[in-house]
Amino acid sequence: MFAIGTVVFALVGFSYVVGSISGSLAQLRGMTENRARQFWELRRHLRKNHVSITLSARIQKYAEHVLESQEDNVPAKDVKLLSLLSEQLRSELECEICMPHFSVHPLFARLCVVSRVTIHRLANNAIYNKLLARTDTLFIPGETATHMYIVVAGRLVYSRFDSKNDEHKELVDKGEDWISEPVLWTSTWVHLGLLTALTECALMVLDPVQFGRIVNLNPDANMLATTYVKNFIAWINSVERDSLSDIWQGENVSPRVASFMELDENQFRNAKSLAAKLMNWQV
Repeated sequence: MFAIGTVVFALVGFSYVVGSISGSLAQLRGMTENRARQFWELRRHLRKNHVSITLSARIQKYAEHVLESQEDNVPAKDVKLLSLLSEQLRSELECEICMPHFSVHPLFARLCVVSRVTIHRLANNAIYNKLLARTDTLFIPGETATHMYIVVAGRLVYSRFDSKNDEHKELVDKGEDWISEPVLWTSTWVHLGLLTALTECALMVLDPVQFGRIVNLNPDANMLATTYVKNFIAWINSVERDSLSDIWQGENVSPRVASFMELDENQFRNAKSLAAKLMNWQV
């Protein structure tokens, strides 16, 4: 009886394994067929609309890159359980995703310490993702700047001409550079150069209007930003135009940028006075 039971148990287990493998193969075959159909529909659409061979190749290559990326990283909109999270939990989640990239900038690294709630609000309401295909242009010289950018993946090249018409180029990578910061502090910043993707790129985009609104909600964050912007604007106005750029390379400017958050004696007295008023008002 024991032997018969063992055989039956083994057969049941074997059937379960075979069934699981068959199910997985069927699912994989379905995904492959679906992907092939999507690309067939894309090629058909491009041919029907007489799209050039060069552009068609770029589009198909980028579509393939995006699909492969989505297979490795499921988009948040496709994770159904995320829609069940409370606003605070969602903000904390977005913060942990965004801030490792934004903390390359000393101001955002300090904000994480001074006002965590402000960082949560920024991550949830002021920051979104943007994708670029290879050779895509993010902005051109003379355009009014609209957003600040942080590189999450990929590489871009920035090119600008000085007053002598000499061209200057620099590579923009993740983990060390940020793009178009002045748009956070002035609505009149105009791009000085051309920024183009060398590879497929992922960027995080910061809306300056939402940034200002959210920072102003918290007195500690507001005080920090006010101190920073006064020193930042004074510095940028002292720099010759040929030395200005849309790109801020962290390894070169981080120490100077960090110094913009230091309070001088008058600012310190004003900060203490404001804090005392706030405490009296709360009482």
